[in-house]
Amino acid sequence: MARRKIIKLISLLLEKITYTVIIFWCFLFLIKTIFISVYKIPSESMLPSIWKGDWVCVDKLGYGAMQNIFGKQYSLPKFRNLERDDIIVFHFPEGDTIMLDNPTRNYYELLQHQEKLGGDYIFQKKLAYLPVNSRIPYVKRCVGLPGDSVSIVNGNLMINGRNVCENYTLRKRYFLYSKNRRQLSIELANLSFAKPKNSSFHILAFLSESELNNLRDNGLIDSVRNYVADWKHTRMYPRKIVEEYDWSIDNYGPVYVPSKGDTIDLCKNALKRYGRMIQVYEGRKLEKTTEGFKIDGRPTNSYTFRRDYYFVLGDNRYNSMDSRSWGFVPEDHIIGRVFMIAWSNEYNGYNEGDIRWNRIGIKIN
Repeated sequence: MARRKIIKLISLLLEKITYTVIIFWCFLFLIKTIFISVYKIPSESMLPSIWKGDWVCVDKLGYGAMQNIFGKQYSLPKFRNLERDDIIVFHFPEGDTIMLDNPTRNYYELLQHQEKLGGDYIFQKKLAYLPVNSRIPYVKRCVGLPGDSVSIVNGNLMINGRNVCENYTLRKRYFLYSKNRRQLSIELANLSFAKPKNSSFHILAFLSESELNNLRDNGLIDSVRNYVADWKHTRMYPRKIVEEYDWSIDNYGPVYVPSKGDTIDLCKNALKRYGRMIQVYEGRKLEKTTEGFKIDGRPTNSYTFRRDYYFVLGDNRYNSMDSRSWGFVPEDHIIGRVFMIAWSNEYNGYNEGDIRWNRIGIKIN
């Protein structure tokens, strides 16, 4: 009798533990699917706001993120809009096609190289299509909202023709001239990410505005000249227009960021700028005929966008592949907004090093 009671008690206990475990995992699944996800940062494109090796918490609630739930694609409800300067995580828009033996390489970038150099390297590879929620997550800062005109003039961000005061810690490159080069070099070596490069005439340094002002106030700089890069990324968006107008990473645009409901006239330049968006992101069949254009088989000379789009940049502007390289982020690719650093390790790309205790729990505004 006692033995039966013990067995029954154990059975009830195991049943309760099983229910508790199921509820716990369902709770975690719900949190990860709808509310918060955590992502590890593998690059330096967002320095100094986010460091390589940081694990960031992403608020997904209300941004309309795409989710794969039990093998089916669902779009979560959207009742919040992103704001300018938000740091966001999103699915890489050009990650729709990958090479199975080298999935981290940008297929479209390699395709452009092949167009220039010839050969059929790409076409010998096995390719695969990825749905939106399976594409590589990227993290960048949202600087252009739907309806904005974005440009960069001599390294300065312009929105709708006005110079933007970027009130986050953005570091830029400067040529520094000083009679006391030795002391200046020592001071620069103590600054995180300053990465100075010496020449016989100047020091090229990677500084925030406050760091630059501190060096001035301490009398270590005689004069300063902004570094304006005239070089291009390996691939810039939109490629044909970049080649025509000779844009660069520090002198770029203007480009218009489409908003849901915007109507554009279909012409040669419009196709260069928005052709991929119409065909790939909005899933419309676009054809050019001798008489004009057809969309889904119907003649038309205009197109009305069905989605909002965003323009994003990395804070580390000289080491970031962003909207200048591959274009806009469609709203259905957005996962959510970064709001906190959950964990941080020294990271060299292969092994994790010491824990950065001072970065854990930092809020990202």
